[in-house]
Amino acid sequence: MPQRTVRPNPRNLHGFTLVELLVVIGILAMLIGILLPALNRARHQARTLKCQANLRQICVGMVEYESESKGRRPPNASNLKCYWFDDRRVGGILSKDLADKNGVFTCPEDSDARRSYSINAWTSSLLGNEFTDPNPGTGVLWPATIPRSSEVILIIEAWSERDDPSYGYTAPEVVGVAGATPGRRFGAGGGIAPLWDAGRFGMVNSQLAYARHRRANGKGHGTEPFGLVNIGYADGHVEARSEGDLANFTTGKSHLQSLWSPLDSSQEQ
Repeated sequence: MPQRTVRPNPRNLHGFTLVELLVVIGILAMLIGILLPALNRARHQARTLKCQANLRQICVGMVEYESESKGRRPPNASNLKCYWFDDRRVGGILSKDLADKNGVFTCPEDSDARRSYSINAWTSSLLGNEFTDPNPGTGVLWPATIPRSSEVILIIEAWSERDDPSYGYTAPEVVGVAGATPGRRFGAGGGIAPLWDAGRFGMVNSQLAYARHRRANGKGHGTEPFGLVNIGYADGHVEARSEGDLANFTTGKSHLQSLWSPLDSSQEQ
């Protein structure tokens, strides 16, 4: 018996109409609009966590350096060409190359930088040349054994302002000298004066890079001292602090919960 070939009736075939395609495209666009900000926030948070992990490694390197140096922290003296991140100091302990753009010394949010972090000047074992301020109001060095170590700033995010031909953009070796009071060093009360020339970022009134981890639609624009800054403390723990955590921007005074020097409380009287 011969087989019959059944041919589909063209009138029974059904494809997507233009309206249906537009509806699908509209739904996809809506989903992307919902998911993309969440994805960007997740990426931003991941980079913030990586920055904190970098600071923890540096703090560990600092502790190891101290144990190998009879309790002394690294020097930071330009006249002796010695700094905390040198290969003979924390850089060597961590076996990290400062020229590594994505290395432990670089915040993932700090574009084109090779070093995003600075040490608190007053936790150095030695300062020299431009890091020495004759004004006694800027504070004194912490002793070898730091009291209230969970509150003392050891390493902190700063603007990678300097274009070093060898390494690229780098943060200052130390921060915490500029600014007449602790609160002003955090950017409160008008910040540091005169304004600091942060190189590629322009003039700023705080050396601290709050903008890197500023939340979307958060307070502050550009280099204004509003946002979040990661801090490694002398006991080795790391915290993300907002400007409001660090100082009262109405009175201009430090909350004295993150300390630059032993004189912080007397300077804010």
